[in-house]
This record gives sequence, C-alpha cells and structure tokens, in this order.
Amino acid sequence: MTARSYDLAAMQRFIDVLDKQIDAISGERDAVKRTAEALLLGFSGAAATSFDTAHQGWQSGTGPLIEQLRALRDRVSTALENYIKAEEANRSMTGR
Repeated sequence: MTARSYDLAAMQRFIDVLDKQIDAISGERDAVKRTAEALLLGFSGAAATSFDTAHQGWQSGTGPLIEQLRALRDRVSTALENYIKAEEANRSMTGR
C-alpha cells in the first residue's frame, strides 16, 4: 500500500483564502450594483437602457462564478474533514 500524506494546514489556509476572496468579490459585486443603480437615477434614454442591460448581464454572469467558488470551498472543506476523520481512525486502529 502506498503511503500518502496531505498537508491539512495548507488545505485550511486555502479554505480561509477562498472565504476571504468570496467575501471580497461578493462585496465588490454589491458595490458595483449600488453604483450602477445610483448612476441610472440621473441617466435616461437609449444609452441608459443599454448601460442597464450590459450591467444586468455582468451581474448575472458574476453570480454563477461566485457560486462556483463557494462550491469549490465546500468541496475542499469536505475533503479536509474527511482526511481529519481518516487520520483519527488510522491513529485509533494503530495506536499511533
């Protein structure tokens, strides 16, 4: 059997980085939305409609990307939990 080792601390650091990035990206997305909404209060006509359409497309496109980051974070977190449990089970079976 091949011995394997996993850097559990590095996995946790990666989860922490993902959490920070998800929060930052989500916050920036919300800030851009507020700015665009405020801009549209004093902007009308075809250009405003075009801007709003483009902005809505951008907002719609970023949502799934943020969700993909959340899904990645959840998978890494699950893997970390499983590795910790496996490590604990191995120690209890071998007494090490």
